[in-house]
Amino acid sequence: MPSAAEPGRAAGFTLLEVLVALVILGFAAGILTGAISDSLARAQRADTEIRAVALADGMLAGLGRDIPITPGISAGQQGRLRWQLSIAPQPAAGTSVVLARIGLTVWGPSGQVAGRWSSLRILPPAPPP
Repeated sequence: MPSAAEPGRAAGFTLLEVLVALVILGFAAGILTGAISDSLARAQRADTEIRAVALADGMLAGLGRDIPITPGISAGQQGRLRWQLSIAPQPAAGTSVVLARIGLTVWGPSGQVAGRWSSLRILPPAPPP
């Protein structure tokens, strides 16, 4: 290794050393950018799922109180989430009770299904004629 006292030799890094350092820095930045991007995408998916669960919880809790239990399909949108609620009668074997099969599907902003829920509820008796 030449000493700093040698004439004609400047102290510092060679061009090759600088290029190798830049390549290593580029690889590290690429890996870090990919990890951050993946983390942000996962956080967004988790947020969508949390919002979908909250929407489904509110809708299913309100069935029979805020939302009438009548057979059919209804759909709507709340914020960036789309939903579809289906209610179909399902007679219970050996009894006069009529159940309603409830199906709720929620889609996220990207169009992917964020969640599906199903339940059975007792349909209110038909009013007497």
